[in-house]
Amino acid sequence: MIIGICGKIGSGKDTIADYLVSKYNFKKIVMSDIIKEEMKKENLEIDRETMQNFSKRMKETYGNSIWAIKTLEYIKNNKIKNVVISGLRDKKELEEFRKNPEFLLLFVWAPSRLRFERLIKRRSYKDPKTLEEAIEQEKREEKLFDLYNNCREYADYLIANDSTIDNLYLTIDVLLKRIL
Repeated sequence: MIIGICGKIGSGKDTIADYLVSKYNFKKIVMSDIIKEEMKKENLEIDRETMQNFSKRMKETYGNSIWAIKTLEYIKNNKIKNVVISGLRDKKELEEFRKNPEFLLLFVWAPSRLRFERLIKRRSYKDPKTLEEAIEQEKREEKLFDLYNNCREYADYLIANDSTIDNLYLTIDVLLKRIL
């Protein structure tokens, strides 16, 4: 089974993916990790804006499904059975993943204010430090990724992440019981 997760920054994509790894033994693949590996080959600085620009350049050169193709190759080459992919952002990537009959797309949603608070609290090197930076980052991602604003309409399942972490985990447990 391949579960893809899409949603806006700070919505909980990685939280869900990490839970699937810890409780259900999924292998987590973050699309940005695939991009980072390619960037290392070119000795590029790894920060969010540089990654976005590099990804855009690669898509212009090889097509918008390039990262999905590389991810599926990785899954096949490593014979991984249950995979969760965090961070789908492009319709062409989604089309590539949908060729696999075991693929499902989850859309995780949370209100803007809550997402921005999470981003600032988690203090990752790639995250904004202020509310203004968070708003600017989201605007940049809205322009770059065609799945970003309409992921909900392509998703097989909607996950609301506007409450506690325990409620989020319970939602995932119920969903997986239904799927499996």
